[in-house]
Amino acid sequence: MAVKTSRSKSSAGASPSWLKKPAAKRIFEKLRGDLGKLRFISDTDDACLARYCQYLSEWIRLTQTLDKEGETFTTSSQHVKEWVRLRPEVRLRENIESHLQSLEDRLGLNPKFRFELTSRLLSQKAPNKPGELPLGEPHPASEQDEWDAILGSARGN
Repeated sequence: MAVKTSRSKSSAGASPSWLKKPAAKRIFEKLRGDLGKLRFISDTDDACLARYCQYLSEWIRLTQTLDKEGETFTTSSQHVKEWVRLRPEVRLRENIESHLQSLEDRLGLNPKFRFELTSRLLSQKAPNKPGELPLGEPHPASEQDEWDAILGSARGN
């Protein structure tokens, strides 16, 4: 089942309508803009990015609770007078972290992934013309010069 984001081209960068938490929406809009500028994301990635932002907002909320309340609490039972237990938020946060790490890899939100992607791009056959760079749309002259400096020896210059 596909998730409808109910966005038009003019609202590119706006969060999907189903993303309700204000913190998640703010995170989405910031990351969508940053990743869009880097050409690391397109409209087809928005559901994955929104899911990441939902998880991240929950992780932040759980972390704030743990910062305030601590990671343990004391309880008792008829057999134990005082028993120190781990707060449920600790396990919830750990579970969310595994989802975050997986989505970070998929979305290029960690340095290792970005380094590997850049290495793969640089190892490809260099384009003959600056407008034919492997990242898609033509680049302004300043970016063309930067790529020329990086790829100069690969072009046989």
